[in-house]
Amino acid sequence: MSIFKTLLLASAVVLGASDVHAQQEAQGLGIEEKPSLWGATDDKAEKFRALMQAADDLALDSIQYDTPPQDRAGLAEKAMRAYEAASELNPESPEPHFRAAMVSNQFATEANFPAPRALDRAIAHLEAFENLAALDPRLPSVYFQRSILRTKRDGKENLEKGVADYESQLALIDQSAIEARVQTGIILSNRAELLMMLGRLEESIASYEQALEFGDAITHGYGLAVALDRDGQGFRARQVARKFALMDTGNALGVNGTFYTPAGEVFYYEAIRAESLANYRLAETAYRAFLQRLPNSQFAPQARKNLEAVKPKAKSQPAPKRPRLPVIRRPF
Repeated sequence: MSIFKTLLLASAVVLGASDVHAQQEAQGLGIEEKPSLWGATDDKAEKFRALMQAADDLALDSIQYDTPPQDRAGLAEKAMRAYEAASELNPESPEPHFRAAMVSNQFATEANFPAPRALDRAIAHLEAFENLAALDPRLPSVYFQRSILRTKRDGKENLEKGVADYESQLALIDQSAIEARVQTGIILSNRAELLMMLGRLEESIASYEQALEFGDAITHGYGLAVALDRDGQGFRARQVARKFALMDTGNALGVNGTFYTPAGEVFYYEAIRAESLANYRLAETAYRAFLQRLPNSQFAPQARKNLEAVKPKAKSQPAPKRPRLPVIRRPF
């Protein structure tokens, strides 16, 4: 069971439906309300509870295994609209914002490059939650999620705010706890990536090195190698890349949950990794792919320099042999 599903199941237990007035409010959003288990109190509070319950039910329906895939996004959108309507009824409650952002993360903003409008909508909900729930224990996860959304949104302002979110999260978690080591390493590595994209290479390198103190995660090592190369420390960059490439039984650059912003950035990582393994033909191909997709990148000059350096090595390197096809003999 995912964290998202656990959250919604818990909320469905806590929040009940309401009376006929609340049912009419929910039906105005195209929501079928369930019978009430609560006594009548303040009409506005009843409507709020009804909308929250309806939104929770819709969100749960959107992730059920028996829900047709083509219906899930529509149910999630209805859930978000119900949470937003609940927030209008009770602007002081942080909960609708938190749950709306969770639903968005499951559907609208889960992809590597979601629509900017969906990202802005989810970010606004998380900002509202922070403003309304300054002492909520879920804030560390909110900071992490919001930084991921801001990274996908891209642009200097978003990246700077993303760095600030990671720093806020680091200030709230116990970095000395054994169970927090992996999480802390991921936060520091993600922070380092944003610092690199902002051109703050010295800070980026330091953050990657800190991340590696919390465990030899292969992607942290590749990130450090790329930052070092872009900082003009080519020899050390390839030493670091080789160390982690030899630990990499597959190719950690393409693991699920890893994304690269902007699109095409991953090819620089692939090139450094290939160079460290003396696969100069692949390195040349990867540098060309990076420059084709990001010709105006701040790191394009270094990529062109690296490309020129690997060209003669790639040319002198024998091409990989094509596997021979089996000979099929026809029976007489």
